Amino acid sequence: MNILMDSAKKYIFMVLLLLGVTYTGWLLFKSNEPSAKVAKGEQLRPDLFMKRVTSIETDENGQVIKRLTTPSVLHYQKDDKADLETPVYIIYQSDKKQPWIITALQGTSLQHGKKIILNQQVNIHEKKGTNNDDVLIATSSLTYYPNEQLATTDQHVTIQKPDLLVTAIGMNAYLAQKKIDLLSNTRGVYAPEKATS
Repeated sequence: MNILMDSAKKYIFMVLLLLGVTYTGWLLFKSNEPSAKVAKGEQLRPDLFMKRVTSIETDENGQVIKRLTTPSVLHYQKDDKADLETPVYIIYQSDKKQPWIITALQGTSLQHGKKIILNQQVNIHEKKGTNNDDVLIATSSLTYYPNEQLATTDQHVTIQKPDLLVTAIGMNAYLAQKKIDLLSNTRGVYAPEKATS
């Protein structure tokens, strides 16, 4: 009977020792893994920053077609996202008209610059030239697709020309075609300049 008791005690001791070693090994393994919070924090940190940035795109003849300037860029590897401080985006037109100038207080470039989200005091401006009137489009947020030269928003929009004021909710502006689709609640005031005699 003593032999059976001694064998049972040894067996229980071995099982407990094996469980203890397994548990200790598991604890050591878990302590060497980066925590999810650290990994998530790493993704939230920029992997690149730039100051006083000017990016220029040219056509096949070397003519400037787009220019982006910003005092600061923070790039994040996750989602290939870049935060732009007070971006100024200039789109030059081939028809000798003044360029479109898009400004905002804050911008985010996504998809390698194929989509730019602009927020806070967003303006699209085309200054008066020999072939065009002065045009100013203002909204609170806008998404710009540079390859299509499409600016779109679902927010309140104001469009000003020297003799016209239009407001609406939502807009699709095709800048290359100089076509603007207003989506809803459109209101306008037309006040032609009076001829002086």
